[in-house]
Amino acid sequence: MKELENIYNDERVIFIARKSYSFAFWVSVYAEFIGMSVLTYLGSENIPIVLSMIICFQVLTYVVANVFYNKKY
Repeated sequence: MKELENIYNDERVIFIARKSYSFAFWVSVYAEFIGMSVLTYLGSENIPIVLSMIICFQVLTYVVANVFYNKKY
């Protein structure tokens, strides 16, 4: 049990998990941006607006959480 606890609390594992989450977040933001750009180019109007609102929400949530956790820890 102690060994299992050490594995989960290992700094390396925590660092890799944080980097993985950050990478996945930014990949999704860029993919949505590319999708929004393609839909705008093809002439669709409503879907790119919704995608841009989702991207803004994701980025703002990320920034607020980053500021909050930097002050907390």
